Amino acid sequence: MGLSISVVIPAYNAEKYLRQTLESVLEQTYDDYEVIIVDDASKDGTAAIATEFVQRDPRIHYYVNEKNSGVAYTRNRGVSLAKNDWIAFVDSDDTWHREKLQLQAELAEKGGVDIIATGYGYMNPEGIASEYWYSIPEAISYKRMLQQNCMSCSGVMLKKSLLEKHTMKHDAVHEDFYTWLVMLRDGAVAKGINKPLHNVRVAMKESKSGNKLKSAIMTYKTYRLLGINPVASLCYFMCYIVRSVKKYSKI
Repeated sequence: MGLSISVVIPAYNAEKYLRQTLESVLEQTYDDYEVIIVDDASKDGTAAIATEFVQRDPRIHYYVNEKNSGVAYTRNRGVSLAKNDWIAFVDSDDTWHREKLQLQAELAEKGGVDIIATGYGYMNPEGIASEYWYSIPEAISYKRMLQQNCMSCSGVMLKKSLLEKHTMKHDAVHEDFYTWLVMLRDGAVAKGINKPLHNVRVAMKESKSGNKLKSAIMTYKTYRLLGINPVASLCYFMCYIVRSVKKYSKI
């Protein structure tokens, strides 16, 4: 029997894209997984779409937060509800390629790895993909991650035990970037599959990653929150800026 995976999807006012995200999960060539949708008190039609998919596939489960609590809390709740030892995240506006879980499961079964990320492509709000895709290293170290977050949350699969030890927090910064860095600093082994196995929707200006100035400030704050001194934080920040400009100029 293969690896069992819990797919965690945080959703807030996600009616526009959630259906496409769920379809991409159900189209996986690997099928030993459950899906946990955690609705962060949406005010749109998210519940109706989630309920439709719950009725369609018994592997899908749907939960609603009592109040809007932020993406870190919502992901943590999904992890706490997960039955399996491996967690795969996907944001409610992103999509997976069909072989994404298959290739990650095969690598995980070889052992010696705690976190598996993949390369990824970009698409605009209408779902039209860019020709450019982001390439990631096969070995992802703490020092490499300090230079730029090369692990998109929608492409990461990792051990549940890691997320129980290092819960996501600090919505005021890039909560996923902070979490990956803490895990790697603590000795977690991360590997990359250098293929574009998911698509990230280019964010809107109102989102954390969509406002580039806000995103940059939050990146610097992430370094400081890790306890890195101001001078070193500035050096890493400048490296982040250079790499980000190169990346986004190609999209």
